[in-house]
Amino acid sequence: MSEHYTLIGQTAVEEPDLLTWARSFEEDDRIVKQEDVGNVWVSTVFLGIDHSFNGGPPLLFETMAFYGRGGHDLLQYRCSTWAEAEAQHEGAVQEAGEPGFQLRAIVTGVRDWWADFKHYCYWLVWPNHKGNCFGTCVQCWEIRRRLPEFFEDR
Repeated sequence: MSEHYTLIGQTAVEEPDLLTWARSFEEDDRIVKQEDVGNVWVSTVFLGIDHSFNGGPPLLFETMAFYGRGGHDLLQYRCSTWAEAEAQHEGAVQEAGEPGFQLRAIVTGVRDWWADFKHYCYWLVWPNHKGNCFGTCVQCWEIRRRLPEFFEDR
């Protein structure tokens, strides 16, 4: 059984030839659906490679939710068919719309921002700073003054 698949319409078909698969993977539209739900971005795509790793039916579609449009991933589901992927996407959209999920997305975003901030504090500006002041020390405020572009998109 091949681990590479291409899409013909909405049907996944095994593709034994690696070059044919690579060409179709590059050219085909593999997006099932993508949308924003509050501050969460839900994306469902055709993977083109079996992610079941020979354990059951091929898992060829993936739905993920992210904080913002490139932030930390909040959930991940995989399935075998386009129809399952559409249903899975709708379920993820409903889940992402729940207040608890939105709160988790915000907390995750703050956590990621804080991790980035500590990275700048600790590694780039002041190697002796441990980043455990929660952004309240003079060194952190000096970083804010020196690196305003870092904070604009956070």
